[in-house]
Parts: sequence; structure tokens; C-alpha cells
Amino acid sequence: DGSAVTDFSSRGQVGLNHTYPDVGAPGRTIWSCAARRTLISTGSYVGGNDNPYYLAISGTSMSTPHIAGTVALLWQAAPSMRVSYVHDDYNGEDATWWTNPRTRVHEVELILKASARYLEPTEEHGVLVGNASTIPGWMGLNTDYVQGYGIVDVEKAVGIALALQELRNKYPEANITVEDAVENYELIKRTRMVSQPTDTLTASWSGE
Repeated sequence: DGSAVTDFSSRGQVGLNHTYPDVGAPGRTIWSCAARRTLISTGSYVGGNDNPYYLAISGTSMSTPHIAGTVALLWQAAPSMRVSYVHDDYNGEDATWWTNPRTRVHEVELILKASARYLEPTEEHGVLVGNASTIPGWMGLNTDYVQGYGIVDVEKAVGIALALQELRNKYPEANITVEDAVENYELIKRTRMVSQPTDTLTASWSGE
């Protein structure tokens, strides 16, 4: 549910921040639609799930769709996103890292990092206190070998993306960065109620 890092999640190598994950996403016992007649669906059935259309499984098969869906929302919110001038985290020995254009990261990644909920190192969170090796990352944000910058926060990520696009629309000649959006998105936030008629919604299904 995004409150801890599972014991089966992969970790980076302590002290080498370029091996750390970027962000985490919910991936344990996620209820989703099932592909029929597969090894996974068979295992779910043998385990007691008699629902032919949905099952709960764990792993990157479940966490990756969370990120893919979030990124789709970010593109919808900020179609001006592009590759940034920020290089990926690195504390290795390759001196060319900071001049190599291939080590620059996309603004999508920066928004995900800036919006992530960092879980304080505790055994309850799955981040061992004595070996957390927290390293300041981009913008001074905490990052560690277990969760990277933290667990993805979709609402905040979309908020930053909307702020980025609004700033770029307002100041088209300026070089507006994700950092600018992070600093200003709280000021730009607005709350409003939107009502939509629901009597026009329809749903249909065709197939097995």
C-alpha cells in the first residue's frame, strides 16, 4: 500500500547512489485483471481464487503499471516536458559522467523524485536504520539504497507537472525548470469542485 518497502524488492549497493532505485511504487498483493489460462492465473486459482477475471499478485508486474499510469498523467498535465540538464545521481569514479549527455535524465524522472514520499529509515518501513546509508540527492532530497527518493505520490507529481506547464505557458521566453515548478506548485495550487453528469456514462463488454 505504499507504506513500506517489501523484503523481496531489489536494493542498490550501499554507498553507491548510482545503483539506488529512483522511486518505489505499490507492488505487493495488487488486485488487477488476470490473463486467462496462464501459469500465474493457475497458481492464483490453486491458491483459492475462483474469480476468473481478477487476481492479486506481487512484483514489478504490478508496480510498473503504477509508474506507467503516473507518467501518462504527467504527459497529459505537461506536454512540454523534455530531457533536463540534470545528470543522474552518481558518486563513482567516472569523471566524464557530468559531461556525458547520455547521463542526463528526463523531466519525468525529476518530477517523480521531487514528489516521492520518503519513508524514514525504520524496520517497519523495510529500511534498516543501521544500514540506511542516506545520501543527499538532487535538490538536497534524501535518497537511500532501498527506496531511492521514496514512494511515488501521484497527486503531488501531477501538481508539479501542472505547475511546470502553467509557468512555461505564462513565461514562454524563460527557461522554466522542474526546480522552478517544485518551488512554485504550492503557490499555484487551487481547489475547486467540478460536477459532471453521470447519466450519459455507458459500459459494455464483448468477449469471454
